Amino acid sequence: MNKLRPSSILACRSGEPSRGHLIRLGWNSLLAGSFFLLAFLSPMPTQAQDDPPPQAPYVVNAPKYASWVVSYKTKTAAKSKQDAAVEMVAAQSPVRELKKLTVVKADKVRQMISTWSDGTTSEQWIIPGYQLEEQPGRKDIYMSTASSISHSNMTVEDYSKSDFPEFAWLSEKNYSRVDSRNEIKCWKFEGGATFQADTQSPAMAQVMLGMNSGGKKPADAAAASNPEFTKAAWVSVADKLPLAYDDGIRVATYEYRQPPTEPPVLPERFRKVVGEYEKSQSDLVEKYRMPR
Repeated sequence: MNKLRPSSILACRSGEPSRGHLIRLGWNSLLAGSFFLLAFLSPMPTQAQDDPPPQAPYVVNAPKYASWVVSYKTKTAAKSKQDAAVEMVAAQSPVRELKKLTVVKADKVRQMISTWSDGTTSEQWIIPGYQLEEQPGRKDIYMSTASSISHSNMTVEDYSKSDFPEFAWLSEKNYSRVDSRNEIKCWKFEGGATFQADTQSPAMAQVMLGMNSGGKKPADAAAASNPEFTKAAWVSVADKLPLAYDDGIRVATYEYRQPPTEPPVLPERFRKVVGEYEKSQSDLVEKYRMPR
């Protein structure tokens, strides 16, 4: 019969690990450390990899044939540092406010129908060579030639380079983050800038063009009053079309509809203005024609 040595009995009683047990513990520790090191060194998925920042152009033109509606909602003034500026603009603004802008684009023809808070509507047309705008509440039609638009005042928006000139301020510097709007993945841009009236809204443009400008140009008048507003814009990641725009006073939301199948027809009252202008230009050419 084998007898245990006293040293073995003492070792078992004291709970001390055997040599084989120590070796197994060492290998287990080494393997666990290796797995931890591999996990630490392995590349981890990041926000930047999943959602890369947008690249210019940040907003693209709508398709050749397209239709969309822009709905405007005036923000309720909150108690903040922007209150004074909001109240100043609101106090000078006419009662009539722009509520909806319906746009139909068919190649080089664009029809824009503005719906105002008092229920009235007014139209704006862009046709090759001309831009015509009907003033709300009146039937006066103002016409600009394509060559003169770039030198005109704020009430005439230049659509020759972009369908959405109100988003021209977007840049890499004011890109904020990936966001979601109406369950649509979008890029959000934010930036503070001296407020200038949204020229799609004659009511707001009239504030900056109004009598309190002291004879200054609209941009100078805005800079002089210096109301700071925080802008924000949301652009669809999928197609780079605008989804919403917050200029600090109003929030505009963009909804895209079924595109037209043919160009809209210019109403007679607008055709008459173009015809009279072209006739006057023809008469001038004839009057000053050099004799042969």
